[in-house]
Amino acid sequence: MVFEIIELIIIVISIYGSALEWVRVKDHKTNDKWEFFAPAIFLAAVVGFMFFTGLAAGGGGAMLSLSSLVCAVAAMPLLIALVYTGSLQDAQLAAGVKTYTEGQLVWLTHDSKEFKDSFSRFTGDKLNGWNKIKEERLGQSATIKKIFADKTVTLRFDDDVELDFPFESLKDSKPEREESAEKGWWEDG
Repeated sequence: MVFEIIELIIIVISIYGSALEWVRVKDHKTNDKWEFFAPAIFLAAVVGFMFFTGLAAGGGGAMLSLSSLVCAVAAMPLLIALVYTGSLQDAQLAAGVKTYTEGQLVWLTHDSKEFKDSFSRFTGDKLNGWNKIKEERLGQSATIKKIFADKTVTLRFDDDVELDFPFESLKDSKPEREESAEKGWWEDG
């Protein structure tokens, strides 16, 4: 009996952690506040229903069923995360915070210095850090396969190679190559 309870607790914690992670990842995918408010309203309605059903089950007085109280308390951090993240969406939109969706076509920056600088927060990280294989993809287009909470994406290139890149290295449109300001004597102008 004890092991079943421990397994149940582990499963509930895993589901709960996944829900909180979903909120963080969803924040990088959209600036639409209703993507967060709609689940928050639904969750609040379910918690409210369970809470008041627990009051009714207790004889209608001050008695409250323990399971209703536990569910209400357990749902609060998720409810707060949904409402808080949803309320930030207008500010993120006004600040120009970029969002990406899975399946979206993006380009990598073509500037080598800017590309290396985008990996500065991943020093010592073999998976997300800068390497020569990633630098060979400068200026290429790819499709976003997966978005992560640490503001990185997995990109799938035309040759089916998949690599992880930070948001800072992505461009929404094909990067324009700047022409050299210095022209030789053989060029016009």
